[in-house]
Amino acid sequence: MVDPGRYHSFDRIAGIYDETRKSRQDVLERAVDVVVKKLGLRDGDRILDVGCGTGRVSFEFADRGYEVIGLDPSHKMLSEAAMKAGDHRGIVRLVQGDAQSLPFAKGVFDAALVVHVFHLMEGWRGAFLQAMESLGDRGSLVLWASDRGRIIQPVRDRYWEVAARHGYANLRLGARDFDEVVDLARESGFSVSRIDSADLSWEFESSAQSGIDLLRRKWVTDTWVVPDDHHARIIEELTEILSEELGDLTVPSRFTNTMPIYQIRRS
Repeated sequence: MVDPGRYHSFDRIAGIYDETRKSRQDVLERAVDVVVKKLGLRDGDRILDVGCGTGRVSFEFADRGYEVIGLDPSHKMLSEAAMKAGDHRGIVRLVQGDAQSLPFAKGVFDAALVVHVFHLMEGWRGAFLQAMESLGDRGSLVLWASDRGRIIQPVRDRYWEVAARHGYANLRLGARDFDEVVDLARESGFSVSRIDSADLSWEFESSAQSGIDLLRRKWVTDTWVVPDDHHARIIEELTEILSEELGDLTVPSRFTNTMPIYQIRRS
């Protein structure tokens, strides 16, 4: 069997994952309602949540009457999800497994959710194609993310530059962005459409220092392969560079965060 490729396991930050990655609850609920309407989901439909993590999205769909299978490689993330299960009306079956080697038969799901996942795995192309194969004839894959990551991206880009000088290049394992996944979908003969809703946005403030602090704490996946002592030197150098370029790193900027969602299905 060919090794499907490396992936980032979130065991190390399972306890703080929701704190560092969550979107606003009201926006999340609206997004789920928009997806349900767009896909035409029916009561009892089976949904695969690829990389379900702590189950925030899984539980929202289960609460609306769908049968949800949450798949994740991280035992600790699934444990966090299991502890939250009693707070929800719906039932989610949690399965530990690798999206690059799906443990399910073909054609058994009515929808597959992929929320903040493909940038985390080396074999994301194979995982995408397997997820599509897991869908029945009327099934859709929902590619979903938040632009929050893009807000710290300039700081993250500079971290990559400094890390490369310290011998740590190519820190990202998977897809660079949505466009790369969408291109693969279209090249593979699938239909792609953007699920648009003006309600799926919210505003907040952030600063360069906030981005540096996220990196310093190793809450960002790119930092995990860098040894702690080297990471500390990279953060020190990064802070010096950005201070020279920007001045006061604590000055906040206001951002509009959006939640882009795509529907991918057979043509």
